[in-house]
Amino acid sequence: MRGFTLVELLVVIAIIGVLIALLLPAVQQAREAARRMQCSNNLKQLALAMHTYESSYRSLPSGGNGGGSTMASSNAFSVHARLLPFVEQSSLQDLIDFRQPVLAGSPPGFSNPAAKELVSMFLCPSDSAPERAEVKFGTMSFGTDLPGTNYMANTGTGISAAGKAYYDPAFPTDGVFFFDSSTRFADLTDGTSNTVVLAESLRGPGQDLTSTPLTNLPKPYRLAANLSAGRSRLGTSPGGVDPMFAEADIQGATEWRGDRGFPWIWGQASATLFNSYLTPNSNLPDAYAHSRGWFAARSLHPGGVNAAMADGSVKFVAETIEVTTWRGLSTRGGGEVVGEY
Repeated sequence: MRGFTLVELLVVIAIIGVLIALLLPAVQQAREAARRMQCSNNLKQLALAMHTYESSYRSLPSGGNGGGSTMASSNAFSVHARLLPFVEQSSLQDLIDFRQPVLAGSPPGFSNPAAKELVSMFLCPSDSAPERAEVKFGTMSFGTDLPGTNYMANTGTGISAAGKAYYDPAFPTDGVFFFDSSTRFADLTDGTSNTVVLAESLRGPGQDLTSTPLTNLPKPYRLAANLSAGRSRLGTSPGGVDPMFAEADIQGATEWRGDRGFPWIWGQASATLFNSYLTPNSNLPDAYAHSRGWFAARSLHPGGVNAAMADGSVKFVAETIEVTTWRGLSTRGGGEVVGEY
């Protein structure tokens, strides 16, 4: 019985190579489908937890509060922190004293032991970014090795209209969650099936990026343009609304923040909130000044993002959705007629 000739062996190897090349994409697609399903399940559990929370407290959790309603939003606890007992994390919430600011000490930092605990339900398995990161303000570090989240609470359209700064969740917005909010499901007059409560976003890389033009910014976008220079504030004040930055400001940005999604305990827009000014997976990066601005829904799922609706369902929202439709889904009572998407 003769053995394989060299030519026959090479043919067999080539056939095996072709089979692997054909099977590998299918395997990768199956794995991504499983990850997307897990992500959807995470969002569903959080959305259902909101229903239990509202039944217990007669309102949804605030987009950020703690230590008294007069506390600055930068010292607020997140929606995630309030939902802990309703996602089987009661012992973790027991570590939190909501009468105290989330940032404490001098210099301020995330000293609460709960801030160091990673909650796997808060993470999308498709996101390959670090699960923990350092959070800084300029050169000041608020803490290292802080765990993040991919799931952001809906703070509205992010637009500025009729003297309202909806891009600043330190003030009431047209969304479901903002600083010291107490929204009820009954307030969602657009219908719970037409109102987003949570959407996913990509975690930042943890490190800021400086002296880098937009054309050199890594994709997919995980960093946000830092437009704080020259802007003392953006939000509503007794004097009105400061001029909002424009898309042209992003085009010219060279300073970028990398702390998106960190830490999950913080009720800060960059950490745990999103708005719909930009469509999902926008070809513009996020941008903010003093933690107020545009924070898009983003994911590594091909073609769009998962979003949890107020009725507890989870929908996959295509990145091609019309911006008016996307913004309509983010208002709690805008009266928009939302068609197919």
